[in-house]
Amino acid sequence: SMAPYGAGGIRCCYEVPKQWHEGLMVEVETYYPLVGDTIEERSEDLGQREATGTVTEKVKLPVPEYQAPAAGTLWVQFMPDRNIKVVVSDLSPDHEDFPGDVKGWPVPSDEYRRQKIDQKINFLENSKKNQQEDLNELKRNPDTVLKSYWNIFSDIKHMSKEINIFSDYQDPRFNDFMKSYLKAGIAGDDRKIDIYKRSRP
Repeated sequence: SMAPYGAGGIRCCYEVPKQWHEGLMVEVETYYPLVGDTIEERSEDLGQREATGTVTEKVKLPVPEYQAPAAGTLWVQFMPDRNIKVVVSDLSPDHEDFPGDVKGWPVPSDEYRRQKIDQKINFLENSKKNQQEDLNELKRNPDTVLKSYWNIFSDIKHMSKEINIFSDYQDPRFNDFMKSYLKAGIAGDDRKIDIYKRSRP
C-alpha cells in the first residue's frame, strides 16, 4: 500500500530465475485509489469498477536483464499515466548506479505538504473546539459530562488506572481532574497547531 510520495514498501518474497532469459515476464496486480472527494463519489467509482471487472488491474511486464545469479529486490516502479516498470537490483533507488528509471526517493511537493498539514491543523482545531465545548458544558451540566467521560475512561486501559483514585464520576476530585485534563488537551492542541503552521511551506 502506497501513499503519495510514500515510496511504497517491501513484501517478501518473490522469486526470479537465477539466470535472466529473453522473454522473462512478471505479472503485477494493482489497486488504484478510488476517485472522488466524497464517500458517495468514491462509492460510485467502486461500483463502476465492480461492474466492469476493473477493481484491480493486471499487467504483464518484461523483466530487464539482470546480473546472474539474481540477488536483491524486484523493484516495481509506478510511472506517470499508470505506466509500470520493473527492475531486479540489489541497489536501492537512491544509489547512483541503480538501474531503474526512477532515481532517488520521492520528494513531496509544497502543495501536497500544505494539504497534509492543513488536514492535521483542521483535525486539531476540531479537537480543540470539542474539548472547549466540553469544558463549557462541564460548568453548566457537570453530571452529564463527568458521567460520559467516566464511562469512556473506564474502557481505556491506561485511563481506567488513572481514575481508580476517584470513588466515581460524582467525586469532586474527578471534576477538578476533568477541568485540568480538558485544559491540558486544549493547550496541547494549540502547541501542535502552532508547530504545524510554522512548518507549512
